[in-house]
Amino acid sequence: MYYAEQAAEQGPRSKPSQMKAIDFAFRSVTAGLGVATIALGAGLIVNVISGLSYHAAVPKPEQKLNEQERS
Repeated sequence: MYYAEQAAEQGPRSKPSQMKAIDFAFRSVTAGLGVATIALGAGLIVNVISGLSYHAAVPKPEQKLNEQERS
């Protein structure tokens, strides 16, 4: 017996309600992963900007030496 004939005799493997539940679960997980990706990306951008502004505000060692020599 061919595989296609066996599948036709057995009928569909899942009921339509099960397929809808599986589809909904897949879409929910996919949406959650998308939101998580966007949130992590936004957090990374905020941290990079924060780090750059911190390093720009910190005086460099040469500036500290010049300030100590002046006093």
